[in-house]
Amino acid sequence: MSVTAYNKILIPVDGSDASYRAFREALSIAKRNNSELVLLNVLDDFVRLGNPDASTRLYNDLREDALSVLESYEAEAKEAGLENVSLEIIKGDARYGIVEFAEKIKADLVVVGATGKGAIERAMMGSVSEYVVRNMKSHVLVIK
Repeated sequence: MSVTAYNKILIPVDGSDASYRAFREALSIAKRNNSELVLLNVLDDFVRLGNPDASTRLYNDLREDALSVLESYEAEAKEAGLENVSLEIIKGDARYGIVEFAEKIKADLVVVGATGKGAIERAMMGSVSEYVVRNMKSHVLVIK
């Protein structure tokens, strides 16, 4: 039986408990495989609607919050001994953004939380994680 080597692991995070659990698992896998860990936040592009100035301020606030979450995860990863960590923030729908970004960077593994921040998503497995599982060409690990 061959063992898959995970050289590049993508971990989409949104600040939820589920994404933090997924991050912890991805960190463990990355340490065992000496992998690059790519932390991703996808900012919803709903801010394009309405008042352009208010939308821009809201987007900038959301981006600042996302960067804060990513930087705290990066610090934790480096404290755990993983040096090869990068941070990315992209704009769009999380479902499509994760899959497209993972393919763009040629991620060997995507680790996602079973549910995110949305109340509706918590009622199911999570529309984002379900979409990622169905559409990724590489391995996907869903953390409950």
